[in-house]
Amino acid sequence: MDDYPIHLKARAGSLRAEAKGILTNPRSLAGMDLQVSLQGASMADLYQLTGLVLPSTPAFKTSGRLLGSLAPDEAVWEYRDFDGTVGSSDIHGSLTYTSAKPRPRLEGRMLSKKLRLVDLAPLIGKNTAQDASLQRKGRVLPDTPFETGRWNAMDLDIAFTGESIIRPASLPIENLSTRAVLQDGKLSLSPLRFGVARGKINANLALDSSAQPLKVQLDGTADGVQLGALFPKVELMRKSFGRLDGGFSIATRGNSVASMLGHSNGELKLFIRDGTFSKEMLDLAALNIGSVVVTKLFGANREIQLRCAVADLPIRDGIATTRVAKLSTEEAMVETTGAINLRDERLDLRIKPESLKWKFFSLRTPLYVKGSFADPQVGVESGPLLLRAGAAVVAAVVAPMALAIVPITVPAAEDDANCKAMLAQVQAH
Repeated sequence: MDDYPIHLKARAGSLRAEAKGILTNPRSLAGMDLQVSLQGASMADLYQLTGLVLPSTPAFKTSGRLLGSLAPDEAVWEYRDFDGTVGSSDIHGSLTYTSAKPRPRLEGRMLSKKLRLVDLAPLIGKNTAQDASLQRKGRVLPDTPFETGRWNAMDLDIAFTGESIIRPASLPIENLSTRAVLQDGKLSLSPLRFGVARGKINANLALDSSAQPLKVQLDGTADGVQLGALFPKVELMRKSFGRLDGGFSIATRGNSVASMLGHSNGELKLFIRDGTFSKEMLDLAALNIGSVVVTKLFGANREIQLRCAVADLPIRDGIATTRVAKLSTEEAMVETTGAINLRDERLDLRIKPESLKWKFFSLRTPLYVKGSFADPQVGVESGPLLLRAGAAVVAAVVAPMALAIVPITVPAAEDDANCKAMLAQVQAH
């Protein structure tokens, strides 16, 4: 059978395509072996031309070898060993597209050696310049809707590896790996693993678009995250905020990050040990509220040695309450009570110093942290701290317990009697 040379150029909207190679059987459009280059304003634009359901992205271009058949009802394309860019990020891999019933299927592997988080912004629901007008005034949580209208148009099963993910003014995420499966409009990233600040995050994420708004389940753990490493200016001081371990389990509905958090149910448990903090360190980390609180409690010029800190936060209908939230230093114990309203993006917290050695405190009166996420306020309580009966307290009592998370494990935590007792409080629930 003769080989027929092909050289094609095509344009459709922002898309540009060029193919050069051979076609073995032109009558059945079979036996393709082409070198194909594609470029466009967004991978989502490929849907109109190819039927591929891909996310909105910055401008992209790829080049690779296309093998297969275009025969009706049995088209199989293999885009082999392609290289390209999305925005300023590199992409590489091999993908196979099959024209199956009831819907086509895309499977394969993809790798990025250096991926810029800004190039993922449309995919993860982060606000971009075009979406700035959609952001609610005075709010900080991303409110850009996820695009799920085409999730039922194609199934996929793709293994993705990101060696380094660059985040503006933050420490890179390293060695990200996940398996993305889209089946019947249900997307899962499981497992979802990556390293950050010399620690590891292991998670499973499921999003179901069969019901609107999106149904979401997120579970995971944090292991050995060095908090100082999250803030490069602090790490340059050779100081550490401590090691963080934790677990989280969230069930919710919503079509944006803001709406998901605002309707979430679940729990978050954190344990931090062996750290140091001061006003200077918190200022360098741009943790302004923490800086104000530390200054009012301990003074502006002291460096505080942290034994451990625990937080056990049940979440119900978007309100996280403090079942346990304590911080222990060599001289003092500090307890926080109250609520974090993720739906309205507001804080209502009280910070109470407990008297181990009162002389180490510059302030003995409880503090409050109130106001919006965008503009929180710190002040001094006018009287003694009283546990108030209200929505926050009720939410803490009736918060759902069905969402079990992996127990927090902290090496050598049992060596310190105080930390051991605090950790036991978190693990008891």
